[in-house]
Amino acid sequence: MKIDVTTVLKLRTGEPLEQYTPDAQLVNQKLAMGLIKLTEAEFDALAKEPITFKTSVVSALDAMTEADKGLTGDVKRLRGKLADRIYAGDGEADFSIEELKMIKDRVGEVCSTYVLNVIYDILGE
Repeated sequence: MKIDVTTVLKLRTGEPLEQYTPDAQLVNQKLAMGLIKLTEAEFDALAKEPITFKTSVVSALDAMTEADKGLTGDVKRLRGKLADRIYAGDGEADFSIEELKMIKDRVGEVCSTYVLNVIYDILGE
């Protein structure tokens, strides 16, 4: 099955689902620790980027949960190789049935219900 890995995940309103960029996340951490202060306007201006199929699935494949502690190196390697292939993609990628199952299983284990539903829609479920 071919999937455009750059597909932007959308909110129910149709707006793009966004996350703070790594630099903005660092600012948020410093803010939470009380190291800096920002006005509401400065906080709202922190850079955001759209969340894509690529970023959400790669994060899910790379995540480690308590249940993953007993996984073999072979399983981790398969997940890592698939995450690397998706991350390197810049457009349409072709996925085998086994890869789609791995994506669906992992997204189901670690992603929120909302993100799971959006990913499943992209997968045609």
